[in-house]
Amino acid sequence: MIEKLANMLGEASNLYPHKTEARYPRIVEKISMLWGTVGMSRYFTEILFDDRGDREGFPPEVMLELFALSNFNESTKPSRSAIESAWKSNETDRLDRFRDKT
Repeated sequence: MIEKLANMLGEASNLYPHKTEARYPRIVEKISMLWGTVGMSRYFTEILFDDRGDREGFPPEVMLELFALSNFNESTKPSRSAIESAWKSNETDRLDRFRDKT
């Protein structure tokens, strides 16, 4: 078990990909390195969806673990509207502070 990934999953440690790690340890190692970065979603897309047409695919139990991790990863990212809202409020706050000084 990669402790770093287990710790990053926190309360969702039940999602730890034991079956994937047993068969594809390099994939789980890479997930542990990318977790929490912008590259994580891209990596899940690369390994879960065949864009070349020549891949055999993962066994069902591995796919279940990888899809569960991918979904959890997506659920932990802030929504686009939350990000836009944060930028708008910060911009307004900065402008108001600037106006107060003039």
